[in-house]
Amino acid sequence: MRWLLLLSLLSTSAAADGAPEGYQKAEGCEHALNAYCNQDDVCKICPKTKKYARYDFAAHEAAIAKWRCYCEYTLSEDREQWVNKPTKGNKDYLHYCTRHPQLEKRLQMCKDGTITKDGDEVKEL
Repeated sequence: MRWLLLLSLLSTSAAADGAPEGYQKAEGCEHALNAYCNQDDVCKICPKTKKYARYDFAAHEAAIAKWRCYCEYTLSEDREQWVNKPTKGNKDYLHYCTRHPQLEKRLQMCKDGTITKDGDEVKEL
């Protein structure tokens, strides 16, 4: 029982500190960015797999982080970063699409309130 109370207090304090939940670099707009990556016409590389928007590196840009849509299986277990682990005969780690300007625009739209945190357009009443 004490552990449950402790866990409850820890989770409450983590949410109460004002930090956005989820992927921190998405500044509270992770769902909007992920929704964009999972649109049929945005990134066709892994059509039956969930994609996540992450600000991370790529095989061809190992020192330059950009916004990209990564197939779920290319990310770490906590889905926070891209895992560059090539295995013999397997190039699955390359399954991502760079969409830097598009995702930056979506992030700004979310922060400005022109789209919701889920990626839906905000309409005037």
